[in-house]
Amino acid sequence: PLFRSEIENERFLSHDYERGLKAGQWRDSDQGFVFLETPRADSFSFSTAVPIPSRECDFSNVCCEDNLWELSPHNRSQLILHWISKMQEEASAAFLEITRKQDELLEEIRELEASADAAVIQNAKIVGMTTTGAAIHALLINKIAPPIILVEEAAEILESQLLAVLPENAKHLIMIGDHQQLRPQVQSYDLIRHNNFDISMFERLIKGALPFAQLEYQCRMREEFVGLIKSLYPKLKTHRELVAGNCGPDCIQKSMYFLDHKSKEGVTEHSRSHRNVEEVNLIANVLKWLLRHGHNPEKITILTTYRGQLHEVRKKVRELKIEGIKTSTVDRYQGDENDILLISLVRQERSEER
Repeated sequence: PLFRSEIENERFLSHDYERGLKAGQWRDSDQGFVFLETPRADSFSFSTAVPIPSRECDFSNVCCEDNLWELSPHNRSQLILHWISKMQEEASAAFLEITRKQDELLEEIRELEASADAAVIQNAKIVGMTTTGAAIHALLINKIAPPIILVEEAAEILESQLLAVLPENAKHLIMIGDHQQLRPQVQSYDLIRHNNFDISMFERLIKGALPFAQLEYQCRMREEFVGLIKSLYPKLKTHRELVAGNCGPDCIQKSMYFLDHKSKEGVTEHSRSHRNVEEVNLIANVLKWLLRHGHNPEKITILTTYRGQLHEVRKKVRELKIEGIKTSTVDRYQGDENDILLISLVRQERSEER
């Protein structure tokens, strides 16, 4: 693009008016150039037409003139524009060359930095990083050349993301996870529905009958809780010695209760998420009962299956002025634990589903 001052634009405009042309009028193509009208702000009472040399314009005769001052104003202006265009082409070529050299130097710097880091990390027995960090430091990982790659929570990592960070000389890939729990997060619902994009490599290989090893013992929850997940893990057993100390609250007869109610659910304002205010009140009553019997608030967690209900629970906890209570959705709480869990399931069976 050509950039001109107002004075230069007005000078070229005056030349055209001397020839009886109006601003913005298109010239005939056989005269070698066209006019482009530039819109003006309201503070100006005129329009400016900047002449631009067309590609078919021939300047051979003009350049052969010994005295450029003898050129007509039209040819003189076109010659100036032609020189500016040539200078821009040369400047653009020089700029691209400088940019190319800069990229080469930056690549050399990255190589040197990666080599220096690799020399330090090479002595470490274990190098840990996230998949995002592995993607950022791909050059460094290739220089370290680790033969064994261990991936934790492999069922929650996209296959494309995992493949992108595997070094080219990896010899052994070990993936640890649970494909029956949370899948990788994908923002596009269409990719999930039509392309199964949320299926990890871990899950795909297991469902493809690739041999795998599965843990059979759990060491976190009481024996009666295991029955809730037997449909998913039919061979799951409990390490009784390790969970023997997980005693239930002394103010409640049993360690697990299901409380049924008839309160109707609702929808959170400005959201599709569900909530059940009466269920929040039931949770609050149980919470106050536990606190009244001396249980530490930090040992109690309230979980919900919907973010709308989580908002209601947190609002209720603030009203009760209780500090230390942990609140979360079920998905986000995965992997954490606490002594007492109060879970709000929110939804209500509709009459037509009975």
